[in-house]
Amino acid sequence: MGLKPVSSSTRVAENRFILVLLVLYMLAYLDRQIITLLIDPIRRDLGASDLEMGFLQGMGFTLFFALAGPFLGWMVDRYRRRWIIWGGVTVWSLCTAACGLADTYGELLVARFGVGAGEAALLPAAYSLISDVVEKHRLSRALAVFSLGSIAGGAMSFALGGAIIGFAARYGSVVLPVIGMVEPWQLVFLMIGTVGIPLALLVFVIH
Repeated sequence: MGLKPVSSSTRVAENRFILVLLVLYMLAYLDRQIITLLIDPIRRDLGASDLEMGFLQGMGFTLFFALAGPFLGWMVDRYRRRWIIWGGVTVWSLCTAACGLADTYGELLVARFGVGAGEAALLPAAYSLISDVVEKHRLSRALAVFSLGSIAGGAMSFALGGAIIGFAARYGSVVLPVIGMVEPWQLVFLMIGTVGIPLALLVFVIH
């Protein structure tokens, strides 16, 4: 049997759908990996040891990512997946911003727990949505494109993250309304986390 012809409008809608999820996946990796570029100033300002910094980068994130994953997968099977993605992106973005408000190692670690838990929502919900929206004969390609988010996001965390760090370092410590004085590394977390909150709304423009 031949494949059914697909209208150009359907292809455009599918491409837009995958693009939005790809952007969110890249954002997840940016929020996850940016801390690797901020190790030295965080260690200096918070007085953290090498062991503590290693836990912050690794287990501090992956522990809650792993713990939240099964529960969020259960939610994906029962509730609206767009809302789950929106909630996950919003939570990890707020927690990334909270990293910029941390004055102690413990506060920073708790915020990283939240980043891990929030990011656990994206993959199960995205894979489920893609399998429903994209025609089966194009599903493998769609999943492959979406999976590029981990590679592109990792690269972006160094390229864009480095640019943001350079921008923040140029101004040194700054005083923000309500928040008060923040160091450059804190400003980086605040900037990246704040950007993620409106980007979470993109999930509602895909059909």
